[in-house]
Amino acid sequence: WPKRARVLAALNHQETDRVPIDFGGHSSTSIIEPAYHKLAAYLGVQPHIRYLRQRPRIVIPEEAALEPLDVDTRVVTVLPNATGAVRFLDDGALLDEWGNAWRAPEGRHYYESEWPFAGSPTIDDLRRHKWPDPTDPSRYVGLAERARELRERTGCAVILDFDAGFFEQSWKLRGMTDFLTDLLIDELFVTALMDRILDIQIEILSRALRAAEGWIDIVYTHNDLGTQTGPMISPKTYAKLVAPRQRRMFDAIRKHSNARIIYHSDGAVHWLVEHLIDMGVDALNPIQVGASGMAPAELKRDFGDRIAFWGGIDTQKTLPFGTAADVRAEVRQRIDELAAGGGYILAPSQGIQDDVPPENLVAMIDEAHRYRPGERHGIAMPIAPTA
Repeated sequence: WPKRARVLAALNHQETDRVPIDFGGHSSTSIIEPAYHKLAAYLGVQPHIRYLRQRPRIVIPEEAALEPLDVDTRVVTVLPNATGAVRFLDDGALLDEWGNAWRAPEGRHYYESEWPFAGSPTIDDLRRHKWPDPTDPSRYVGLAERARELRERTGCAVILDFDAGFFEQSWKLRGMTDFLTDLLIDELFVTALMDRILDIQIEILSRALRAAEGWIDIVYTHNDLGTQTGPMISPKTYAKLVAPRQRRMFDAIRKHSNARIIYHSDGAVHWLVEHLIDMGVDALNPIQVGASGMAPAELKRDFGDRIAFWGGIDTQKTLPFGTAADVRAEVRQRIDELAAGGGYILAPSQGIQDDVPPENLVAMIDEAHRYRPGERHGIAMPIAPTA
């Protein structure tokens, strides 16, 4: 099967020659910089770092790494605002274009250290804030050319990785504790905050899709709404304040393209899936299998004919701490649970962190190439480290 056709068929709930494989197709299936250096060394590739998202150091794997892995996806993204792009301050903090300051201990992840709307903000504070400029044409330069070149040269499904989490961006600007409190006691401010962010994100996304000239196959969006054990907010609050705004985002994607929609939320989100189906989402990512209510076989039973599943190979336990044989066994189990009748794209259940051995990542991809339900396969790994 051609790669792009394989992915789109799976999203249409059609079985293909093998399960589609995603690595590096969007920010939740890619890899952070330290882990990528290890993978590149394992594959004998000279790494040239290009960030998909700079703050979390998520990189775009280069073709020299992706081609031998023979995955089915490629990624493009919208560029930061040229006049307000991510930059480093004198004290080493990273300032993003929304006005958040982030700091990181050496060799560690960034943590948010300043919130523009901390304290007791007002609607006037929202008006005075310096917001990202969605009209800046530099965001969209070369987007159609990059997408077209990837589709034509690789034959892969092209995914627009769009940082469209208005719910997450709201708590990043306000501070999570205050934002979650606002949802209960200050609906006027919190809805104004979410709407301001959402308006900007929809404008950026709409301009990006128009600029891409039809070369985008799938749009990746996100808003984390689950903890390890249940909803982050009450389903009632979600239905009243968040769901209508999500629908606006998804409607905008459909208005400006024929692209399919991936929605990402970590955690226990069984409760959320019916809402996503109702809003026309094509695939749920990342399928965090260790969270409550996220058993893949149950998800397939409850929703598998109406939404596809994207991810599912455990990055909390199996990929970082298991053996290559453990990884292969989980790949076979996940295919058995989710792939029947189509509707499954195999990928890690989160971006690859520094604790995942490259041998395990390669074993995941290799086993997905090899395994066919009902057939016996060895565990030889054709992609071996170089001397």
